[in-house]
Amino acid sequence: MLLTLSKNIPWLLAGNRIIGALFFCLLVSGLLFFPQPGWGEDRTIDLTAEERAWIKAHSNLVVANETDWPPFDFLQNGKPAGYSIDLINLAASKAGLSLDFLTGLTWSEIMDRFRAGEIDILPAVYETEERRSFTAFTDTYAVNPSVLVINKKRTDITDLDNMAGKTIAAIAGYAGTLAIEKRYPEIILLPVKGPLEGLKAVSFGTADGFVDTLGTVTWLMEVNFIPDIKILGESPLKKHEENLLRMGVAKDRILLAGILQKALDAVTREEKQTIRKRWLPLTTKGPEESAPLPLSEEERLWVAGHKEIRLGIDPKFAPFEFFTADGEYQGMCADYVRLVAGKLGIEMKIVSGLTWNEAVAGARAGTIDVLPCVGESEERKQFLTYTAPHLLFPRVIITRIDSPFVSDLEALGNAIVGVQKESSHHDFILENTDIDPALYNTIEEALLALSQGEIDAVIGNVAASTHTIQRINLTNLKVAAPVSSKPNTLHFAVRQDWPELVALIDKAIATVSPTEKLTIKKKWLGVRYEHGVDVPYVLRAALLSALVIGLILLVFTAWNRRLRKEIEQRKEAEIKLEKSRESLVRQKDVLQAILDSLSQGVAAYDQDLNLLYWNENFLGIRGYPRDWVFLGQKFSRLLRYDIEHDEFGKSDLEEIFDKKLNLAKKFLPHDFERQRPDGRFIDVKGGPIPKGGFVSTYADITERKKFIEALAAAKEEAEHANSAKSRFISGMNHEMRTPLTAIIGFSTLLIEADQFDVGEKEKKLLKSILSSGQHLLELINEILNLASIESGKVAVVIDTVDLSSLVTDALDMIAHQAEKRGIHISVDLAPAPDDKVLADPMKLKQVLLNLLSNAVKYNNEKGTITLTTAPAGDGKIRISVADSGPGIPQDKLDQIFEPFNRLGAEKGKVEGTGIGLTITKSIIESMNGSINIESTPGEGTTFWVELPSA
Repeated sequence: MLLTLSKNIPWLLAGNRIIGALFFCLLVSGLLFFPQPGWGEDRTIDLTAEERAWIKAHSNLVVANETDWPPFDFLQNGKPAGYSIDLINLAASKAGLSLDFLTGLTWSEIMDRFRAGEIDILPAVYETEERRSFTAFTDTYAVNPSVLVINKKRTDITDLDNMAGKTIAAIAGYAGTLAIEKRYPEIILLPVKGPLEGLKAVSFGTADGFVDTLGTVTWLMEVNFIPDIKILGESPLKKHEENLLRMGVAKDRILLAGILQKALDAVTREEKQTIRKRWLPLTTKGPEESAPLPLSEEERLWVAGHKEIRLGIDPKFAPFEFFTADGEYQGMCADYVRLVAGKLGIEMKIVSGLTWNEAVAGARAGTIDVLPCVGESEERKQFLTYTAPHLLFPRVIITRIDSPFVSDLEALGNAIVGVQKESSHHDFILENTDIDPALYNTIEEALLALSQGEIDAVIGNVAASTHTIQRINLTNLKVAAPVSSKPNTLHFAVRQDWPELVALIDKAIATVSPTEKLTIKKKWLGVRYEHGVDVPYVLRAALLSALVIGLILLVFTAWNRRLRKEIEQRKEAEIKLEKSRESLVRQKDVLQAILDSLSQGVAAYDQDLNLLYWNENFLGIRGYPRDWVFLGQKFSRLLRYDIEHDEFGKSDLEEIFDKKLNLAKKFLPHDFERQRPDGRFIDVKGGPIPKGGFVSTYADITERKKFIEALAAAKEEAEHANSAKSRFISGMNHEMRTPLTAIIGFSTLLIEADQFDVGEKEKKLLKSILSSGQHLLELINEILNLASIESGKVAVVIDTVDLSSLVTDALDMIAHQAEKRGIHISVDLAPAPDDKVLADPMKLKQVLLNLLSNAVKYNNEKGTITLTTAPAGDGKIRISVADSGPGIPQDKLDQIFEPFNRLGAEKGKVEGTGIGLTITKSIIESMNGSINIESTPGEGTTFWVELPSA
């Protein structure tokens, strides 16, 4: 909009002058007190309806909080703290997000929980190839390179390449640890829980080195006072872009990623600086200090080969860069040149005697290596590579004070516009407007032409323009309006075949602290602007001009912008509405596919009991005709269909209908089983859904019911068989023990009593009867004993058992049997405190007697038996019984503890039941012990028992 004022109305012109002067002063004030663009405003977030609905539906988002990664993400006094934590809290407050912090986990546990969907946001994470598969990342908000830390006493370590065979303290799951494992497999990794433990390991000498980020290392070194370690240099594990700190969300949560990015974009530069000053003051240095950067070996080699960089400058671009009367290179960009050169250890040598046009031509021809203070343009990108911006200032329109009001570029109409040749403003006009500009070699020449009325306006950088206006006292000029909301960024521009230098300069600029940036800007923008304004005149005219002109301009401008904005918003709303509709259709299709893939039937009803969703199995399990199931079908109609088809029996149907309909209206949780008219069983589960209504699932459990019934029948049959076995054993105990006792008794009496006239032949027969009876009675006793153990009826009383006395008793009982076969028994018992075990004394003696008896029975004549006790580890005592018998083949050993399996011994002369070892194993296991065997044919057999020591 262009508003023309008549020169015949002096008070209007006076008001116009005042407005221009006030705008000029406000603009300069902003430059002095707000060092970066953003101009201190509270940026709003333009959320879509879909995004606002998502925020409303997700009340509490879980944010990971590391315990020990200062100064970005750690615990301080038991609460989440750090640069990243303050930033995510500020962004969340702007977007209306509610956060819950999950603390107390290691980094590996955090990543596991994140991949499992239990964590919504990672506030401080590096982007890696592997993480891109499951993570959506925000734009970067900090540069934090990895560095190698060693002990100050070490002189043998120069970088990771010569650490083969040495130890690196490593944190599980960290990107740096994974990179070391992959690229340096010969380095030994010492696991540590966190960065502080890693630094202490280097300090104490338990590790040769430690790799972590520069911010974390410097923070911990100063806060915890670890003076005997040093930062050797940047580790080459990661590329420059992998040192950029970001926030991350699950890759499929596109809406959350967009909301989070918008929230971060809404954080102003001043807010970021406030957070940065709080958490990153430790490594801040002034502009004159510029400590050398830690560089990788590859970077050091590049710098060593390029010690001198040819610099092309604009000699008349104050306050950014210019030559003083003494020929000294000064200005904001000059200070940045000195900072970067000092940090990288290189010399940036100015090619003197060139105009700006000649400097740009030299860069194009390859005789200039770097332009340190240049705006972006598509034309210059053909032969230069830009670094990240180091200075940002608005691009503005300059006019004469008596010129008509100008609000933007469109308001210039057919005005003649001047611009500095070969500047970014020149390229901006050519690339974005239809203006054919008048070209000047310097901004000073362009402003002089404007002041003298040769042209109508100049487009340029606000700082350079206002500095020149003040320096040469052009009192008839004003800053009329900004060109656009996007600031004019100034960069280092490097020849295209030196990408290494671009990365190095970016790294150097990233380490320039907010304090250094503010110092530089205040140094060069701290100037006074005095134009000899008549203050009383201004005060008299200000009120009237402000009320009249300000009101007119405000109304017209606001109305025009409002209409434009409403049209844009309507178009945007229509586009978003169409996208939302398409998104809803896709979501509905996905939901239906999921429902159809379920084995259960699913049906959902809204608050009015109208059918919302269902799947194919719902029709099959419930048996509804397909034409009865459709979107909006009444629950009451489906219920009536059920009742008419005897779904709930044939009792009072109306009473059932009313009862079930009233119950459905309460949207209660439900879980029950019932049988359908066709005999099938279904399991019904469900509950309420948000905003009213309920969902139910239906599972056909007929086969499961049949299986449970068959299982119950099998259990009953097994219990019946067990009862029969118990009755048989009880009967055998009574029916067989009684006559056997009589047979054994009478046989013994006939053999030993003299009053009976029994011949030797008869005695031999009687002894055979006695032996068979005793063997049969022993077998019955063993079977009863085994049955009692298997049924759990044998009580085990655990107590402290003295092995010395127990072994002595057992040996006394077996001595006679051993002597008869000429077998020698040797004993080697462990001394106290390894001479006591936890066991049932009587049961353990039974076990020892059984093992010793077997060793005697199955040994060779005049053989040997060795009984030893010794600690077995894990709090156990081992009791071993070894004989010198014929041994057992290896393929038979796994059958030794099977009942009634004598491994062929039944064919020999040694009597036995075949269940003694089975009973022994059961007794040992009931006392929390174990038994095993080893045997070598021809050499002998060893059984050992292990029991808990007392």
